Amino acid sequence: MAKSRLISGWILGCVLLSACSAQSPPEKGSNELAALSYLRKFQTANAQYQSEHGRYGSLTDLFRDSSGSLIDYAFFMAWDGHEESRPLFGYLFASIDPGYASERGKVARAGLCAYPSEPGQSGDLIICTLSNADGPASEPVSDSSSDSGNDSGDEEWRLYVAEAGKLRHPLRSWPSEAELAKSFVRLNSRSPEQGIADARQKVAGAVVGG
Repeated sequence: MAKSRLISGWILGCVLLSACSAQSPPEKGSNELAALSYLRKFQTANAQYQSEHGRYGSLTDLFRDSSGSLIDYAFFMAWDGHEESRPLFGYLFASIDPGYASERGKVARAGLCAYPSEPGQSGDLIICTLSNADGPASEPVSDSSSDSGNDSGDEEWRLYVAEAGKLRHPLRSWPSEAELAKSFVRLNSRSPEQGIADARQKVAGAVVGG
């Protein structure tokens, strides 16, 4: 009887352990979707910040100014400018030095890059969001990495994806169009899931590093 209980307890323990493992950290694809959703929060928070301050804000600016939950503490602590950053769903976020759009009155830009804290383990993709150089009223920017014909002058933000194993480092300075075309693919899909799936197919092909 005691032996039977021991065996039953062992089986139950294995079942519970299996259940816990199934609820352990999300798979890489889920991490990438989460990173994408936070980049879109950055975009939305910046739209509000710009309307109130007349310029784009950094992640630090947005966190300090936020009256809502778009830029929460966990998102802010995933910024790699901290001495002890804390990955969020396996991702860290790097500020992209905005530089200036010199041709049109030095209008500031904004960008943020999400990259896996453990490439190949927490995620395979580097994802970044870039504002148009001259803000929402800019002319369409030529983008040879995009296969969409839907560029419009009122598009304020663009999302790009690169393979972490090939790019190796997050984007920290404002890229040229040639750099984007060489290492990144444009994420055009309205659906995050489909966008990530499309990006995976593209970065696995000849677009990146080609």
